Amino acid sequence: MPNGYDKMIARAIINAQTASDGGKDLDIRYGENNHRHRSIIAQGYNLKEKFELRAINLINGRKSSFHYYASYVVEGRYAFVIVYFTYRNEMGVRCQVSFHNPYHPRSEISKHIGKGQKTHWDHKNSRESCKLLADIFDIK
Repeated sequence: MPNGYDKMIARAIINAQTASDGGKDLDIRYGENNHRHRSIIAQGYNLKEKFELRAINLINGRKSSFHYYASYVVEGRYAFVIVYFTYRNEMGVRCQVSFHNPYHPRSEISKHIGKGQKTHWDHKNSRESCKLLADIFDIK
């Protein structure tokens, strides 16, 4: 049975994905209620990093089935901070959601580069992983 902190982490990750989708003019539901969903979609990228940081702060210092890792990546002439959130439960269910953030040396997300538990990208779809998290944690 998932703990309360894990559900809060899952909700923050789902909200970050919803905000990211909103920034791309996508309207995909992962179990959020209608009013909250519309609000997050409307604010889009402006909320994404806030929800990522909330998930990181919830994961840090607590026993959780979630882990994160923030990586600095250069692609061509662009630099990013990629944050990987990985969930694994005692039954072996594993899913991963990743977010690309533009690198800014003084951004809050950049302070987490190299922190967390190293992981490898599983090359699966983050949106599908969010749907799985919504099901696992009964997020409506």
